[in-house]
Amino acid sequence: MKRRVLLRYLSRRFLANTLGAILGFTSLIELLDVLNNATDILDRKLGVMGLVHYVLLRLPATLDQAITLGVLIGGVLTFVQAARHNELTAIRSAGITIYQLGGLLLPCVAAIAFLHFLVADQLVPRSASALSVWWQSTTPPGSDRDDSKDKPVWFRVGGEIVAVDHMFDGGHRLTGVHIYKRDAEGGLTGRITAEQGNYKDGQWKLSGVVETAITPRGATDKSVGNETWDVRLTPAEVVELGLPASRLSMQASRSALEGSRPSNRAPSFCTAACARRLRRAMRASRRSTCMVVNANSASTFAASTNTPVDQK
Repeated sequence: MKRRVLLRYLSRRFLANTLGAILGFTSLIELLDVLNNATDILDRKLGVMGLVHYVLLRLPATLDQAITLGVLIGGVLTFVQAARHNELTAIRSAGITIYQLGGLLLPCVAAIAFLHFLVADQLVPRSASALSVWWQSTTPPGSDRDDSKDKPVWFRVGGEIVAVDHMFDGGHRLTGVHIYKRDAEGGLTGRITAEQGNYKDGQWKLSGVVETAITPRGATDKSVGNETWDVRLTPAEVVELGLPASRLSMQASRSALEGSRPSNRAPSFCTAACARRLRRAMRASRRSTCMVVNANSASTFAASTNTPVDQK
């Protein structure tokens, strides 16, 4: 019974201190980040709502950085407060050891580690992708930061290899589209070249199309004119594929391996990304547990050498 009461008491104090520390670190990092990028956002004529939108898209990445520090500070504050009010002395006199006391907080630490994994694996990649797409789509045409003149974008979608020379209007208009058809073994069977591709009504409309059929006898070209490209590909995904590499979630890695999601990464990279996500989750859980145990040990040592601590 006493352990149950102590568990509720320590868990409530630990969660309050940890959440307060995470909130403080997150607010500070977000403030510095906004001050650093406010000029670029206002130059794009996005106004105050643009600043708010930027803060929201950056929030998951900031939380990913702040959670680890928040757990450390929360654990230290919890046991320092207990030592200051001689609560640790009373707890130890009841026959509860240091390690048993730290073990009482393991459920809270496990819950925080699980939430941290969800933030890092699900929210951070999606928000980073959305931020990149939003940033590219709001870039003024012709500016030094305009990405429409970058080198061609190569990616894999389904069983096809695609190259796009340039993209405009947030990925809704493509120029210089090259689609390479492959058989089940990966051999090249044909090529489709289009001068332009436009995304309308959920479909890609290609214009200036030339189809090249590749057979053992050679290659033959046929001018088609206009054609509908039947593919699961959105303008946002095209823009994302043309941006610098970002982190992939386990779900995105599996989808890329199955071919249901376009990707510019090799299958081996996606397999390694899944393994890294699992390793990161175990490492975060182990780190959080060690932080709480170390904070407990340090505070207990301070209580045993300085009784009471507030008279130090």
